[in-house]
Amino acid sequence: MNIVADENIDAKLIEELRIKGFKVYSIRENDSGIFDKDVLELSVNKNSLLITEDSDFGKLIHELNHSHTGVLFIRLNTLPRIERIKIIVDQIVLNYNQFKNNYYVLTPFGLRPQMQK
Repeated sequence: MNIVADENIDAKLIEELRIKGFKVYSIRENDSGIFDKDVLELSVNKNSLLITEDSDFGKLIHELNHSHTGVLFIRLNTLPRIERIKIIVDQIVLNYNQFKNNYYVLTPFGLRPQMQK
């Protein structure tokens, strides 16, 4: 169960996912400052779900047709940190296989697919 965490992903979220048994490659820890297209390529090379709070990945995938192995775009910034982390971890644990090769958005109103292969 592999995940690439974009540079904007909270370190505590990464820690919690690792505790749950996910192998998380953190852009912040390993490749800070790389371009979004390189983050997407890295997640494909690692056959990993990309988690991000950056809407630019939607454009790369939907408009520029970049390949991916699954993206979870997180839009929970209005929620308190602890609540946000719990929701994200719970959704990834429950839906990891569903996320693979699909693009989902997680908002305070729930989880919705944006593009499925």
